[in-house]
Amino acid sequence: VANKVQPENVSIVSEGLKEKLPNDILVGTIPVNPILGSPTLKEIAQELDAKILFGEDYINNQVGSFSVGAMQLRNYITHLKDDSLVITPGDRADIILGALQANISTNYPSLS
Repeated sequence: VANKVQPENVSIVSEGLKEKLPNDILVGTIPVNPILGSPTLKEIAQELDAKILFGEDYINNQVGSFSVGAMQLRNYITHLKDDSLVITPGDRADIILGALQANISTNYPSLS
């Protein structure tokens, strides 16, 4: 089995392996899929021994990336990405509220 194969190369890799290996060997290819390496919010919370305050309905959302909210909100908000986890101190109400509002807005990415 060849894994993490670029989708456009699946047939090339499969055929190449079949040519090089005996006919009685089963050959398979698995295309690369970034979601397979993305943890869920639940997994992150478990590893950090974190307490979930609210948002239990979203605990199985996958996290594609993370960003640290340490700069001013007007600068930080431009760095948000889809499926991103926002990490910020609890006393940064501006970042917390800004990220929450951005998440429900159609003008900004959907956060994890």
